[in-house]
Amino acid sequence: MTSSLIVIGSLMLTPFIGAEFAPSEDMSSFMITMESPVGTSLEAMDRLAIPAIRAFAPDVLIVACGFDAALMDPLGRMLATAETFGAMTDRVLALAAEVCAGRLVMVHEGGYSEEYVPFCGHRVLERMSGAGPHVPDTFAEVFRARQPGDRFDAYVSGLISEMAETLGSAYLSAD
Repeated sequence: MTSSLIVIGSLMLTPFIGAEFAPSEDMSSFMITMESPVGTSLEAMDRLAIPAIRAFAPDVLIVACGFDAALMDPLGRMLATAETFGAMTDRVLALAAEVCAGRLVMVHEGGYSEEYVPFCGHRVLERMSGAGPHVPDTFAEVFRARQPGDRFDAYVSGLISEMAETLGSAYLSAD
């Protein structure tokens, strides 16, 4: 009989902040939830999600591309740009190559800005395919100018450090 372990990692970009490790009673599955503040997509991914996925070493990665984290989304407004989604895709592709022989499924989920989600989705497909055409993000220059500064980034890094500490002791001791 083969045993399997299911892990659900949820990197939610929300106004709420925290990290939680929730195993099932028999440890056959667990969920890692990371609620990150505005503007933390890449750092939260690098310091929280990727180490957790790497420690688990899955057979396949399944990613729900939540485009509602896009800066112009009427619900999310989490400061993610098309380039942010491209950079996240690069990280997921590299991680899939490293831990599960490149087995990766990416699904469009969320995203309600009719003006901006197409740029985000296209950037993901562009990075996954390694091909063009490259469609320039017509909003990129304005969005760069509207990003928070170094003081905000330092604050967010401190929060992510706290979350990494919380998760580090939880999911690594689950082995």
